[in-house]
Amino acid sequence: MRLFLAIVPDEEAIKSISKIQNKIKEVIVNRRIRFVPIDQFHITLEFFADSNPNKIIDLLKDVSFNEFEAILDKIELIPNEKLTRVISLSSLPNSFSNKLNELKYNVEKLLGVEKENKNRSFLPHLTIVRVKRKITIDEIKRTKEIKLDKIKFRINSFTLYESRLSSEGAVYSKIHDFPAIH
Repeated sequence: MRLFLAIVPDEEAIKSISKIQNKIKEVIVNRRIRFVPIDQFHITLEFFADSNPNKIIDLLKDVSFNEFEAILDKIELIPNEKLTRVISLSSLPNSFSNKLNELKYNVEKLLGVEKENKNRSFLPHLTIVRVKRKITIDEIKRTKEIKLDKIKFRINSFTLYESRLSSEGAVYSKIHDFPAIH
């Protein structure tokens, strides 16, 4: 099964993220782009190409983390401006990104994959647009100029999802929640 661990923003944050998507819709027109549905907004902690969900749940049964605040305050063009494939929201380096990196490391350690991922950088981000064809320099400039107020939400759990691919895009199914300690 294709699985991933993710953090999902709360309803208030989802409304704010959706407003950013609407601003991008005004900037990028007549292009092959796909807006991520609001019920699929998430920050991926770990992706598993082919795994057994029960094994992951068992390995993470002892995961322990304190609730913390997420802050999304930057529009990111991935992998770069010249070859943008994803438009996402991310965070400038701050205590949120540090705590998220710490959570990711602890999850990887319990899963036994921290050594495999040691040389890969982790760019925490929430994808809002998938770009199918190149966008223009003007569209890139105008996208980067969109005013982004800090979007804040509490991280009080993360979730294991199954991802099934279809002709309309990925379909996600929730499998298990891992709550923070309070």
